[in-house]
Amino acid sequence: MEKFIFEQPLSDLPEKKAYFKRLCGVDMDDVPEKYEDSVSEAGRLLWESCLIKGIYGRFAIESISDECVVLENGIRFSGEMPPKVLADSRELFAFVITLYGFDKLDCGDDMLVEYFADCLGSACIEAAQSAFAARLSTLIKREGLHRTHLWCPGQHGLELTNQTAVFELLDPSGIGCTLTDSLLMLPVKSSSGIFGVLPSGKENTLRPCDFCRFKPTCLGSDKGCAVI
Repeated sequence: MEKFIFEQPLSDLPEKKAYFKRLCGVDMDDVPEKYEDSVSEAGRLLWESCLIKGIYGRFAIESISDECVVLENGIRFSGEMPPKVLADSRELFAFVITLYGFDKLDCGDDMLVEYFADCLGSACIEAAQSAFAARLSTLIKREGLHRTHLWCPGQHGLELTNQTAVFELLDPSGIGCTLTDSLLMLPVKSSSGIFGVLPSGKENTLRPCDFCRFKPTCLGSDKGCAVI
């Protein structure tokens, strides 16, 4: 199946401020005076050096059993969760999104700038993932279809070993993202995931929030989070 690569400036991520506030408690539009210089410098570093890069593809599902989901190209998503999160799906979207340039940021010896840069990098990835999911939802709605919730390998019960299937499908080295032997994505500010495409009349209500250990204290559980 065809794969698509996209780039997105950080300025096109309006939700990044909301995610940043959730991560560190600082409102970027009303930064406390003691943090102003550090937040400003962290923002400058990211705006000047980083951008979002992503790759995604749409793949037909051949079969779903109790133990795995098999795509038409033979790649498998295995474990207890894939058959549940992709139940009734005929296709799936797989994606990898990375904050290109983040690993080369130079914060000097300023630990506060480094902290806010780390939070802002995470906020940008979450905002990009949320924006990507929204765009793909619009696309498949035009076809009279809808999707499952978005699921990320290693989170919310979806087995981390499925990271290898995502990377085998997409080969995101072209956007500067690689996978270590321990299944860690590099750069560290990267995300990957899948969601199923459901035909009209089918619904899969299984939510990542139902499996998230942070749900009792999560500010996004009622308002929505990047995993939607």
